[in-house]
Amino acid sequence: MKLARLGGSDGSELPFLFPGFPVWDHTIGGYQVIKKWLSYLEKDLLGRGFTPDEVRHVTEMARRFKALIALQPALDENYRNGIKATYPWPK
Repeated sequence: MKLARLGGSDGSELPFLFPGFPVWDHTIGGYQVIKKWLSYLEKDLLGRGFTPDEVRHVTEMARRFKALIALQPALDENYRNGIKATYPWPK
């Protein structure tokens, strides 16, 4: 992760760990989740910068997505194994 800065609501700059492109590009329902979440907090929209709680929240989201991305191969394999092990119901 790289250290970036987000504009704070009081005009200061708040530190933000940029999570890297796999996390930034992570989509759910066709939306880049972090990009979409940040778009709701645009300064032009709210008339203020980010609060420390908002920066903390987006950082926590990024950490969770990073963990999910790291687990994805194991989750996919578990899903495939589960499909193979299902009970063959009579037709």
